[in-house]
Amino acid sequence: MTLRGAACPASCLVMAGGRGERLGGPLKPLTEVCGEPMILRVVRALASSGVCRIIAVAYSRRTSHILSLPWDEVGHTIVFIETPGMGYARDLREALREIPQPTLVFPADMPHLTGRMVAVIARELCSKPWGVVNLEGPRGLTGVSLHRSWKGSETWGNVRLPQGLFKAWRFIDVDSPGDLEEAMEHCREERGDATGAGRRGERLTSAPH
Repeated sequence: MTLRGAACPASCLVMAGGRGERLGGPLKPLTEVCGEPMILRVVRALASSGVCRIIAVAYSRRTSHILSLPWDEVGHTIVFIETPGMGYARDLREALREIPQPTLVFPADMPHLTGRMVAVIARELCSKPWGVVNLEGPRGLTGVSLHRSWKGSETWGNVRLPQGLFKAWRFIDVDSPGDLEEAMEHCREERGDATGAGRRGERLTSAPH
């Protein structure tokens, strides 16, 4: 994979210090999808992507409960950064000051994120020359962005991937009960696919030679 610059991204950051006003309050990152907290699924995707040399999680006092999750199961060292919890922009700036840039930023509520998706997003965002690069989805900005300096930048732009790719990825940012239901429906579909594959395997195994 060819990324713009020798170290793009140098770090990956998950923002998990907000109020979660549209769904679940501060407990939102712990909302379970497919049997585990959303934030754990996001961080595991970053760890498996192969593009995050450093993974950091930004939290605030109101979301400090995330520290008790089984992070040792992720397979990557996680840096935890406590932020003021005074709003996304301030928390992001404070977190970026603590880790190397360029930094790829993700929200904590994308439960169907995968390592492959992270790698593709990193490639596309790092290929742009702007100081801040935002990922735009079918419903607008996704909360995914690349920052080349914690001080901000006068240059910025948005990158939009093909809409069909977002659909194929099941790229869901869970901000409402409807989003959560959609995410859970994908879990049920995945279980159905796995069950169907298992049954087909059983039939093949039991078939006469």
